[in-house]
Amino acid sequence: MQSDSPLPPTLADWARRQAIIGVRYTTAAALWQAADRAYPDVLPADPRRLSRDWPITRDLVHAYLCGLPTIEVGDRVQLRDPDAGPARRGVVTTIHGPALLRVRLDSPDGPEVDIGRMVVEPVPVVFYTASIITLDGSDTNADGEACEPGHGYTERSGWWEPDRSYWRVREHRADVTPDVFPPGEQRSPARWLADQLTARLGTVESFDHGCTFYGANEAVHPGRLADLAAGGTNPDPATAHILAAIRLRIGKKGQRTLTAAGHAHGFTDDQLADAAALLGLG
Repeated sequence: MQSDSPLPPTLADWARRQAIIGVRYTTAAALWQAADRAYPDVLPADPRRLSRDWPITRDLVHAYLCGLPTIEVGDRVQLRDPDAGPARRGVVTTIHGPALLRVRLDSPDGPEVDIGRMVVEPVPVVFYTASIITLDGSDTNADGEACEPGHGYTERSGWWEPDRSYWRVREHRADVTPDVFPPGEQRSPARWLADQLTARLGTVESFDHGCTFYGANEAVHPGRLADLAAGGTNPDPATAHILAAIRLRIGKKGQRTLTAAGHAHGFTDDQLADAAALLGLG
């Protein structure tokens, strides 16, 4: 095989799969050497002549990049540059292309650096969305359809930051702060994710096998979702359920209810599956 030969589909699939399952390479040379070990005698023979200008090298790197988690402007990331010492964190400010990002580093002066995608890893975070229904005493529901007179309601859905304002949602994701996997955290990402979801949503009812976990309960103002979960912040969740039912039954104009979901970003598929299993959603 020559340096200008097309990358065999088997090697392209292998490179994508390596990224998907969480195997990380920070240089094209390291990726090349791993591919050569996995499929001996397929790539050009002399690795000393490895060049990013080779079409086959570009194709191999591109296939690997296609399997990495999606990163967007505003995402928190971690830089794993082997020549820069301990991993640093920052926020993506520009995406120049599939292989190059600009990141504003976490530091007092916040310098921005252009860095290759291969050495950037998303920091695991959890965003939340919620739907808040408010009884308004009208004769229509949130869709404007007729309902039982006096039992109408409005509904507002959006991004939710429970520590900032429990009974309010915001229109844009940039307007809320996610839960961020802490540096030096001793728990595994899956265990941390399961714990965060339980703390925020109480009982988790389902997982869409993508990145979203749905809470099982409906909070009734001024109650909270975690109050309704066994082992949550409330030592007596049964009483919390009774109070919620009473509040809902006697609810008058202005009474509010809330349901929520958690959206995990920066986790591998295996970590998401492990978190689901820990939540009993295997």
